[in-house]
Amino acid sequence: MGSLTRGISRTTGLVAPALIVVVGSLAATVVTDTMADNVYEIPFKGGDAAYPLIATVVLNMFMSGNTARLASLGMVASSGSELAKSYGLI
Repeated sequence: MGSLTRGISRTTGLVAPALIVVVGSLAATVVTDTMADNVYEIPFKGGDAAYPLIATVVLNMFMSGNTARLASLGMVASSGSELAKSYGLI
């Protein structure tokens, strides 16, 4: 029974950071849509990839620690995906 508890504990320790990365990626999608519609449309190819990077900088200005880094990882991954999509790689 002890090994089962350790396995669950180890899995829970991996799930929480993964969820924070996913939440960061979803937040980047919301930020991209909001900023492109309401703030400024960047007129060059791949311009939408800049919005999650801006959100990452702002997030790290106001939050610190592991949670901000994990959310930033999700935002930067979303930015890379957006850039690859705009150049037709995906």
